Amino acid sequence: MLDTTPLSPDLCFGSMVRGLTLAQLDDEATREALRALWLDRGLVVFRGGDASVDFQIELSKVFGPLVRHQQADRLVEGRPELLWLKSDPANAITADIDGKRVVGLLPWHGDARWLAEPPHGAILRVHRMPSAGGETGFIDLISTYDRLPDHLKHRIEHLESEVRFSSDPKEIFRFQPHEVQVLDNGSAARDLGARSDFPPIIQPMVYLQPETGRKVLGFTPMPRQKVIGLSEEDSEALLYALARHTTDERYAYFHTYQQDDLVLWDNLRMLHCGLGIPPGDEREIWRTTLAPADYSIARAAEEGGFTWKSATAS
Repeated sequence: MLDTTPLSPDLCFGSMVRGLTLAQLDDEATREALRALWLDRGLVVFRGGDASVDFQIELSKVFGPLVRHQQADRLVEGRPELLWLKSDPANAITADIDGKRVVGLLPWHGDARWLAEPPHGAILRVHRMPSAGGETGFIDLISTYDRLPDHLKHRIEHLESEVRFSSDPKEIFRFQPHEVQVLDNGSAARDLGARSDFPPIIQPMVYLQPETGRKVLGFTPMPRQKVIGLSEEDSEALLYALARHTTDERYAYFHTYQQDDLVLWDNLRMLHCGLGIPPGDEREIWRTTLAPADYSIARAAEEGGFTWKSATAS
């Protein structure tokens, strides 16, 4: 039986599992319980159990096949299932947020939600802990939809948006709830921005989580987007209204890492952000990436472009 507790008594998403071991993953009942917990709660923190590289990879496979991340130059040597993410000025965004300088700031976003088939989820493990900072925030798009005023629910029920990739800081931070001045984009964002194989997608503004039938808000704050069928002015007004509602951090969970924590989320219903670390400190995350789900939440507006189908890691 899993040792589980809610991450917060005030939130309807997120659970912590304590003491899980690699040996327990051989039990199919345990694997089914983990999958059910993930689909129900959206975010799961694993603490006080195994935390080796092998455990991270095998735990990830419980929730689906893995893919090699699109940033191939950042794969951990000898472990193609793992992507490294370093919070340092060469690789990550350096910015002033509300007057405080940090390295590794990431805005509220869903991973690769500019793709018709984004990854279903991911697991993070801190390989090198910073002395301070480095929290990851999470917002649930199921409970966010549930909190919408009825007039907004009715308005967006059958609308779609066109979403396009952008690495322009003005675009990726425009819907964020903080004052941000980007000083350096870092190589990770620049490398992605140099790519031309991300065609636009069409995404519904409300979709169902197939396993539960719950409605999910189909809005993510980071990619460039426009609501189809509305004027530019009306589209912007609606997007900003949704952004103010979605990024209300009173309903967010911010995870402060302990050594050997593993953090899993469902990328099709959760947003996340990175608060960064003080300049001069170091932080490195190792991440596994789950393949896209066997259902789609969007469709490509043009043929071609990057897909995960040739990137299977397991």
